[in-house]
Amino acid sequence: MTLLRILGIHFSKLINRILDYDKDPLLVQRKVLSNIIKVNKKTLFGKEHDFESIKSIRDFQKRCPVRKYTDFEPYIKKMIKGKQNILVGSKQIYWGKTAGSSGIPKLIPITRKSVLNASKCSLRAILSYIAENPRENSKILDGIMYFYSSDPYLEDINGIPVGFGTGAFDQSSTNQFLKHFRFNLYSPSKFYQINDFKTRTNAMVSESYDLNITSFFGVTSILINLMETMLEKAPDNGYNADKLIDLFPNYVFSIMGGEPFRFYENRLNQIVGREIDCREIYGATEETIAIQMGEKKGLTPMLDVNFYEFIPVKKPNERLLINEVKKNEEYMIILTNYNGLYSYNIEDVVEFLSIDPPLIQFKRRLNTMNLASEKLTIDQLDYSIKQADRKMNGKVKDYIICGIFDPKPRYVLLIEFIPNAHPDNYKEYLKEFNLNLMEISSIYEALIKTYKAIYPPIMWVLEDNSFRNFQLKQLQAGKPAGQTKFPRISVDQDILTDFQEMVMKKIEI
Repeated sequence: MTLLRILGIHFSKLINRILDYDKDPLLVQRKVLSNIIKVNKKTLFGKEHDFESIKSIRDFQKRCPVRKYTDFEPYIKKMIKGKQNILVGSKQIYWGKTAGSSGIPKLIPITRKSVLNASKCSLRAILSYIAENPRENSKILDGIMYFYSSDPYLEDINGIPVGFGTGAFDQSSTNQFLKHFRFNLYSPSKFYQINDFKTRTNAMVSESYDLNITSFFGVTSILINLMETMLEKAPDNGYNADKLIDLFPNYVFSIMGGEPFRFYENRLNQIVGREIDCREIYGATEETIAIQMGEKKGLTPMLDVNFYEFIPVKKPNERLLINEVKKNEEYMIILTNYNGLYSYNIEDVVEFLSIDPPLIQFKRRLNTMNLASEKLTIDQLDYSIKQADRKMNGKVKDYIICGIFDPKPRYVLLIEFIPNAHPDNYKEYLKEFNLNLMEISSIYEALIKTYKAIYPPIMWVLEDNSFRNFQLKQLQAGKPAGQTKFPRISVDQDILTDFQEMVMKKIEI
């Protein structure tokens, strides 16, 4: 057993002490907010909002209303021009560029403290996994932990590099918590200097085959795409492999983020050739928000990293604290952190699965499928597909549900099935999907059956690897990796044009 593995087992036993804050979450939240205010009270924002006189959480809430990104833009424009002490009083080391998943791309200041926090959260995720079964799970430390980041460098703004969140984290010299794993932690980020996407990817993949990879970390869809390329290019590099375990037999664990893993589980298992232990990190360019710390469902909010407020979806005029939320209720999550964001609405909705200890799950961004006031959520649509899978012997690999208004308001289900796992009957599958939606939502049922405001859905059955090939085309065209994620639901008609040539069959009820 290696020294690193012995140390990993030792520190994993301390994970419960590291997270001892769940005994008094509100006390930890007070301390975090107090420190954020302290280090930023002399900034322009701090002076304008009288941080100096804030003595309590309620004081803070009175002075800082809930904000969207557009409310911070005037301050960020000053920072872009090189002005100091605007939103943050500590050292800014990066500009994080978001993928624009809830709107247009945005620039977020990233401070040294934020990167330290991200490192701390990743370390917690690793140690909590080891703690589940120390002797067995610590084996991941005997091999290589492969960290696949987004572009770490896009440009400079007044000497401050601009990059995507995971890239900034990976490249930062302040990555103190994971530096002890550095000889076990591999990142192909050096290849981002290669401009041609195909050449860059081939170089990344070629160097990977000789590695004893025991775990992969990264943004879910991007990481899975890389795994598929590793398999595809294996013969060109002298390897015969049907599944990823043929290349990396010791691969047993992944930490994934960026999108809920449940949307990609079938696809990952098909690539790997067996089920892999996966843990989820719920993060954004703004900050790491929560991590999965065990096999059971639910993510632990990082209460010593961010100050959280929660706005009930049903009562949007309230601003609740961690001790005021209720189980099984949905909330918009509001962040205050070390990156100069104060009472910032990140436009995500979460649900509390547990109060003691606090556990959340990401539900959706503030968007729903809404052609005629039916307001169906991603969860409802995903459930309907999974039920159709189960009943009709199908296995979905990937999908997008696109809402169209012309010529008729209806859903178009763009769907790719796992090879040799197509449903018995496409038309019956589509009927089952529609029936499930009507059972879930009486409003949807009435709009289809009674009011004819929505017409029954149609289904485009796509060729194998359609989603992957389209994503590769985007990357080859120069689109940043962080901006190639597919929306699960959309009313963007261009999506239909993009996939038109990949359709095997079009099915109507």
